[in-house]
Amino acid sequence: MAAREDEGPWRQSEPIWAQLSDALHPPEGIVGAAVLDVGEALAHGVQLMVGNMCGSSLGMAPGFLIGQRCAYVDLDGPLLQVRDRDHAITCSQGVMHPPAPALWG
Repeated sequence: MAAREDEGPWRQSEPIWAQLSDALHPPEGIVGAAVLDVGEALAHGVQLMVGNMCGSSLGMAPGFLIGQRCAYVDLDGPLLQVRDRDHAITCSQGVMHPPAPALWG
């Protein structure tokens, strides 16, 4: 799916957000709560940012999901790791790709 002209490249994974939103009703855990918070904030016109410094791919994976609805995303922490986890998130040409299911364990 190509990114829409007015949105960043992280929005290319729109189907992932739809699947996540559907899977988390009723919401469970911190990611489920974040999905609700994101929806509430956007409904009130708030622009969001997600970021995490120096975390592994496993730490960034929830941010990748939430970041699809954020105006600003800074999740390059795994690129700073000497050795990341197995099944690490990959990036190419400045675009973070969706985490592999194997990353979640």
